[in-house]
Amino acid sequence: MYLTIIAMKQIIHENQCKECNEKSCAVSVLDDEELDLISKNSSQVKFQKNEMIFKQNSPSSHIIFVKNGIVKEHMTGPHKKEQILKIVKGPAFLRISSKLKYNINSYSATAIIDSVICFIDINVFKELLYHNSKFSYEILISVCEDGLYCFNKFLNQTQKQVHGRLAEAILYFSNHIYKDKDFILPVSKSELADLIGSTRESVTRALFTFKREDIIGINGKTVELKNKKKLEQISRNG
Repeated sequence: MYLTIIAMKQIIHENQCKECNEKSCAVSVLDDEELDLISKNSSQVKFQKNEMIFKQNSPSSHIIFVKNGIVKEHMTGPHKKEQILKIVKGPAFLRISSKLKYNINSYSATAIIDSVICFIDINVFKELLYHNSKFSYEILISVCEDGLYCFNKFLNQTQKQVHGRLAEAILYFSNHIYKDKDFILPVSKSELADLIGSTRESVTRALFTFKREDIIGINGKTVELKNKKKLEQISRNG
């Protein structure tokens, strides 16, 4: 069982899904009996910033739900170069499609701020998929949204220049992670480069250009969107 691998981590408590205020849309459609089932077969674990939640090519026996916090999904390629696949803010499942098919993790996940993670037994999760069509539908929607995100990211990384990809990433943090025009960037410049498929040096130059042209304000890791329309234009045009 995967939880034996993280036995040294602090299990906060066994889940009480009925009382949870951070349910996913899928779990929200479960009845009390199903919520009890998922509660008895899942646990919450707290991970500190930069702690790995699971590792690429390690055994996988649980579906991972980010209850709160921010997590990066990342993968190491054949030349040992890391690529960040996605930044995920809770409450949200991590890439379910890769968990249902294989019992080996195809990528890694690491907390980039302190995060609370739910580990749900995969067999119980599959049982709910088999018997609750509403639950299955919500999970299918989640998988489709995740797939569409991957398609768009692949297209953008192959057809946009660095400035366009960086503008898109900054807007993603603003619109989807923080929902604010001012925020603390939770990743380093190197990680930002891994996210957009570039180099740290190119990211640094592009950030300087955005700052010089008064498109963003940046002080350390604090980012302020000063001209969001211009940033959206750069993202759109690539």
